[in-house]
Amino acid sequence: MKQIKLIAFDYDRVLTDENLKFDDRLIHYLEDIKNNGIISGIITGRRWNYIEKMKNFFDFIVYENGFFLYHNKHIKLFNKIQEDTAKNVKKILESHNVDCIYGELLISCTLDKMDYVIKIKESMEDIDIVTNIDRFLILPKGINKGSALKYVLNMFNIKEDNAAVVGDGENDILMFKIAGFPACIGNSIEELKKISRFCSNERFSSGTMEILSYLKNMGFKYNENI
Repeated sequence: MKQIKLIAFDYDRVLTDENLKFDDRLIHYLEDIKNNGIISGIITGRRWNYIEKMKNFFDFIVYENGFFLYHNKHIKLFNKIQEDTAKNVKKILESHNVDCIYGELLISCTLDKMDYVIKIKESMEDIDIVTNIDRFLILPKGINKGSALKYVLNMFNIKEDNAAVVGDGENDILMFKIAGFPACIGNSIEELKKISRFCSNERFSSGTMEILSYLKNMGFKYNENI
């Protein structure tokens, strides 16, 4: 049996209800995780000014889908080439009057802009376009939740087999492929359900509570051979 030493959560629709409001019922579960000596954190596409309110509940927060990490201080997870790529993409989109949400480096657009962005993708640098439920993200190659999770695990000196992740969308796939115990909630996309070790029946934050109750009953361990 492998011991869970770190749990990373997506935020929207995982720690929130379907209206994106944080579920206060989770506080008890998060305290229980901490009392069991388990590190917990958020890995989200959200910008810092939106997610900052959660910093007192968690040991770390990765935001803008892997560009930045907060752990006592803000840490950049990108290199100069990736930074220049992100800024160049923003410049191109703005010059074409593409209305998107711009973080410090992350770009998030509604799905109706997808065809237009694909058309002008040839003029962009080395980027990935990642769907995320009802939006899509434009990211330099190498910036994603998977690479961010690897950085966090290395920072805390924790092996991949000792990590659990909870998510629901397309941009969670890479971190699901890294963690030893990937778990999805009832409203997750089918691809996550296929690669999860456990999937809750409940949806949204209630599904996350179901997952954490399951892990607690297992002593925060799992059978790696299943």
